[in-house]
Amino acid sequence: MTDVAIIVVNYGTGSQAVEAAISARASCRGNAKVVIVDNNSPSNGIDLVIKCLKDKDVPFYLHEDEKTKRENYNEQDIILLRSVINKGFGGGCNLGAEAAFDVFGPDKLWFVNPDTISAPRCGAVLASSCCEGSVVGPAIFAEGTTKLNALAVGKVRDWLARVDW
Repeated sequence: MTDVAIIVVNYGTGSQAVEAAISARASCRGNAKVVIVDNNSPSNGIDLVIKCLKDKDVPFYLHEDEKTKRENYNEQDIILLRSVINKGFGGGCNLGAEAAFDVFGPDKLWFVNPDTISAPRCGAVLASSCCEGSVVGPAIFAEGTTKLNALAVGKVRDWLARVDW
């Protein structure tokens, strides 16, 4: 069983999504796995992700459709999942979460924006601070302010969300 599954949704962010995934996984300091969902990026954007992963010698499993089954998984720590339809950010997150549960069986989900670089140990602190079945997403602030617009935290089975608009 995996402690944390990190979900990164890529739509034309290429190397940024890879950097976000690598830094988040490194910050967990433990049993963390990654699902990068390519949300039907334009201009072969998934090829940029593949090139970046290969250039960094990061082993990954490329899954060509939206259903990833454990028997097709080759024990890599990163799955790159290609979506043939852009389902929006939320839809991409759902695809990543479904793949993570099917393959890794994580205790916790961590949704990371593709333009994020995680601070050292932040994943480990998040993982140790959250109970089993937790979901952690980004805090969204109004541009240029410290006013919190939305915060997503909850449990996988009993979803709780706090939204301040």
